[in-house]
Amino acid sequence: MNLNQNTYKLNRFQALLQRAYELADYARSKFDSAPLAIGRYRGHVEDDKEFCRQKEQLRVEIKSLLEQTGDPLAYERLIARPERRSPSIKQGYSPAWKGIARCRCWWDAKDELLEIADYLEESILKTESQQVTSGQMEAGCVQKRVAFHLLRKNKMDWATDNFECLFDVAVVDSRFVGQPRERRETDFYRIKVGMTWELRVNWGLDDDSAEMDIVKVLFEHSREHIVERVQKGLQFEDELLLTTQNSPDYCPYDISRIADPATPVSFVVSLDNQDLSRQVQGIELFVEDIDSFSKARNVQPQEVKALLPLNLSEDEIQTFFEEIIGENFHQEDWGGELNDLVTSQVKVGEKRVRAAFLLKGSGTRGKLTIAKCGKNGDQIIRLVEAPVDLYVIQHIGEIDQRVIYGLRSKVQLKVSEGQRCQMCVLDGTETARILKAYGKI
Repeated sequence: MNLNQNTYKLNRFQALLQRAYELADYARSKFDSAPLAIGRYRGHVEDDKEFCRQKEQLRVEIKSLLEQTGDPLAYERLIARPERRSPSIKQGYSPAWKGIARCRCWWDAKDELLEIADYLEESILKTESQQVTSGQMEAGCVQKRVAFHLLRKNKMDWATDNFECLFDVAVVDSRFVGQPRERRETDFYRIKVGMTWELRVNWGLDDDSAEMDIVKVLFEHSREHIVERVQKGLQFEDELLLTTQNSPDYCPYDISRIADPATPVSFVVSLDNQDLSRQVQGIELFVEDIDSFSKARNVQPQEVKALLPLNLSEDEIQTFFEEIIGENFHQEDWGGELNDLVTSQVKVGEKRVRAAFLLKGSGTRGKLTIAKCGKNGDQIIRLVEAPVDLYVIQHIGEIDQRVIYGLRSKVQLKVSEGQRCQMCVLDGTETARILKAYGKI
């Protein structure tokens, strides 16, 4: 499906979702308007011809949209199933029972419309996810604007003979340059780059007059590192050191062609489709991919089946996770927090990453749905607002697919904008595997 089809489908789904909510609100208002003397209630769903007509039209339009966009099986899945049947009002019922039956009709209509709305929300999340990648693919590339400048230079580090420079780096998607969101969408870094005395001698830069030439060499080496990392979607190294072991015997740069580091420099880095596709495909990690939970690889899912659902509070799970990953500071739960746990102790690929966790314990019963992730799923929104490398949603039981789609689409959007981040979903089985492997249960 191309970008134009995705955009059309997304706009239609959003319009239908709005109508589904309006009809559900109307049905709820009819139910709420029932008098205390319930036997006097005369409003029945079937008597409201306009409401029935709009509800049927909504179903027809959803079917038509799915058939147009080549997804008829989705219609079979939800829309074509039998409608909820309103309770019949039989002869001999007392007025009170008749009134209750009429109220129940509106309640069932409201539930049916909310189920359709849930399906439309799921479809919107899927379509947004497809649009994130297809839009970038059709455009041919994603461009990042990089700005960096020399912040400080040390002729000699006090503990070594290394010559060191500190550079400020800012990276932003080119689409936001000059826009109100530019500052918010910009990632800021600092990179310390050094050169050993031995390498300076090898490259003929050991004279005091060569100080600016050294700065230029370190400046160019930093630029190459930044370009490579941006293109591959990798984290920048905080420190770089040029030594005789990792450098050629002679200086590879024509120093006369390197710009003056004292002047701020900006340039554009393009990511081709292959790089973008690789980033999007690799955004989800599983428990086996996280080194901090490596022992869980030895626990099979069937070994913890009898333990589900886990009877552990959110605070207990947080404490266990903190102990497992080596986080020494317990973060207290309070209403204004962005996330339940933020830590830099998680390791992925033998490297530390900063991670944010949304944790759900026994206080959240049943399947974890969007509705149980705060008002309109705002806990997921707050989760991905954290400036971290890994976003984790955890629950003691089953996690609804719409929660996963919601997190995935938001992380895909951040990746498509050049932010380096991944996601992980830990349901009750994965949580139990981790806790059992580390002797917590």
